[in-house]
Amino acid sequence: MLGFANAAGGSIPPVFIFPRVHFKEHMLENGPTGALGLANVSGWITEDCFLKALKHFVHFVKPSADSPALIVLDNQNAYNH
Repeated sequence: MLGFANAAGGSIPPVFIFPRVHFKEHMLENGPTGALGLANVSGWITEDCFLKALKHFVHFVKPSADSPALIVLDNQNAYNH
C-alpha cells in the first residue's frame, strides 16, 4: 500500500498493490473511495506501478507552478530472499 499525506493531516486515497497477475475491481470492494488498485505478481511496487501511483497523486493533488507539491519518499528497502 502507498499512502500520501501532508503535514496538515490531509490525505488522498491510497494505492493498493495486490500480489496478482491482473487487478480486478472487486479487490477494492468496500475499500476507500477513490483508491487505486494495481497488481504485480510479487506484490511489490514496480516502475510501472510507481508511475501509475504518481499519476494518481497528480490527479488528486493537482500541483501547478503556483501551487507546487513535494513528495518525500521513505527510502524503504526490502529484498525477497
